[in-house]
Amino acid sequence: MITGLAAWSPLGEAQATAAPARSGGAAAPALAEPQPAASEGQAGAAGTASVVTVSEGPLEFHLRSIVMLGERLPFGGSAHGLSPGEVVLLEGAATPSGPWSTLARARLGAHGRFHARWRAPWPGHLYLRARAARAQSMAAGASAGAVAVVAYSPALATIYGPGFYGRLTACGLRMSRALLGVANRSLPCGTLLELTYAGRTLTVPVVDRGPYAHGASFDLTAHTAALLGATSTVRIGVLPLSALLAPAPGQPLEAEAQAAGGTGPW
Repeated sequence: MITGLAAWSPLGEAQATAAPARSGGAAAPALAEPQPAASEGQAGAAGTASVVTVSEGPLEFHLRSIVMLGERLPFGGSAHGLSPGEVVLLEGAATPSGPWSTLARARLGAHGRFHARWRAPWPGHLYLRARAARAQSMAAGASAGAVAVVAYSPALATIYGPGFYGRLTACGLRMSRALLGVANRSLPCGTLLELTYAGRTLTVPVVDRGPYAHGASFDLTAHTAALLGATSTVRIGVLPLSALLAPAPGQPLEAEAQAAGGTGPW
């Protein structure tokens, strides 16, 4: 669940003024102050709830519903009525109805259990299902229904705020203890990003330029860091809201199609 949604809108062109960038970055058009939604203080902890179990027909499988690009992710479960040595496929698609392509293969053991690893092929929504590979099993309905997964790009994030309170950000907002957002060197001011950390998710806008040290891609405002439960430099998951739109139906899914290095364009 997305919580802490921050609404924003750019100022009218006649009202927009350039603000000096923080730490030497380029100036950007000013933005209206982002306003947290009513549920902003309730970033929901997912924890182990991000592990889902799907059971349908003879197949049952388990996987995480929140994943990071570049990770080798576990996929496993059990099958009843199938023979040891049979192959179970993990398939992915851009829509719940397919078309489906294979992401991983697992072979049934002596006790009817299977295990494999897979990688998310793109950031955003992905639908996964498991099915027995052989045609006879398919005809018998040996498949498990689709489950929705969200894949994030990993990124290093620092925290800032103290020392900047009262000053204008590069996007024209007044830095304060209550400001919700992130700084980034290249994403346009106002770009909405879904962040995940420690089982919590939060949607915030880009409100400043930076960071320029420690190899980080994002600076979290103190308020954003507190809602996510981050207290120091951390690795977070980042997803531009535009990426929540799944790729066009029919786009091929191949395990090797993952983003190089599993990182985003920042």
